[in-house]
Amino acid sequence: MPGVSEEPETIDIEPMEFKLAPELRRSAFYLAVMLAAIPLLVLGVPSLMGLPEEAPPGRSIGTLLLLAGAVLLCLWVHHWRLRVDNEGIHRRILFRWKSWPWDDFAEGRVLRERGSTTFTFLDGKGGFTLGHISQANAAQVERLVNRVWSPPPQPEAPSQLRVGVLRGFQSRRQVNLSSTGLETDWSGRMRAYRWEEVAGISLELEDHFQQGFDRLRISLPDTEVELRVITQQGNRRPNWRGAEAREIVAFLMNHVPEEKFRIAALQGPAHSLADFDARSAWIEKALRRSRKNVAVGMVILLGYGIWIGYLVFPRFPRALEGLPLTGKILAVIVFLLAAVGFLAMFGVAFYVPRVWQRRRRELEAGRERFLEEHRAEPEDARR
Repeated sequence: MPGVSEEPETIDIEPMEFKLAPELRRSAFYLAVMLAAIPLLVLGVPSLMGLPEEAPPGRSIGTLLLLAGAVLLCLWVHHWRLRVDNEGIHRRILFRWKSWPWDDFAEGRVLRERGSTTFTFLDGKGGFTLGHISQANAAQVERLVNRVWSPPPQPEAPSQLRVGVLRGFQSRRQVNLSSTGLETDWSGRMRAYRWEEVAGISLELEDHFQQGFDRLRISLPDTEVELRVITQQGNRRPNWRGAEAREIVAFLMNHVPEEKFRIAALQGPAHSLADFDARSAWIEKALRRSRKNVAVGMVILLGYGIWIGYLVFPRFPRALEGLPLTGKILAVIVFLLAAVGFLAMFGVAFYVPRVWQRRRRELEAGRERFLEEHRAEPEDARR
């Protein structure tokens, strides 16, 4: 396993304690200010502008909930800690500490299923991620973990597997794996293949520590079976049911020759050209998506400019008539903030393609360095 010593070491360090990453603390602070400002604006602006006060039903409850959310967010930022010492790793979210001893890491009870910085404990102790602390601190903790961590043993492959491929939330396709080969059931059309007929198996991982996969492709003579983990609004769910990703990988490795596997990782140190190919394809897809967002944003921005220039702006002075001075000042400030905030949002959208272009250049430079360092190796070894 990359970056992990064969013999686990004993940890003997000075205790270290880490706070949330600065960018997370800032984001939480901005969100807390927004949550607290909403009820204050709702309660204070009408009276300052001289408007009649009408208390809608539930306004007091909504105000208390928003203020409570702001307070809880501030408490979370203030109390959250990750502590690393000779006993293990400990995390405090609000008031209680939860601990994970080093023995769990050394004895193969910790799974790095979603990358090198997310740890899941197989004995039901939950897990934690290093994504909440700064990258430098996360790298420091990861180096310590690598000194003791032993990968969990691959699960025993059963004699056969039945995997249902989902469309939406229903299983519409079936893949049956057995010792003689695999059988596909595509909407009632059955087809059997021997393992010798499999052209190749592509595994796409988050990084090389992952024992499952993010995407699996089995290339067959006339079709392709694809299993993948879908990310929607921060939640990850597989598009299949019936077996864990680790079980599927173990089963395939028992029946398909190693030379037919192509393994690529999207993050972490690159070990082969397959890693660079997969990352390049991922960046190109993200770049196309960001350019599409820019095109859509330009159309929306044009419509917004027309709306502001021809409909809102000429009527805005008349809307201020009859308001006290404080009301006029507040109305102008809110109008300007709305306009600036909208423009800033699209400014970020226009900047995103430049970020992906820079990452593409960095990846190409890394690929050249990799080829230079491994020029003496056979091409098959570099793949």
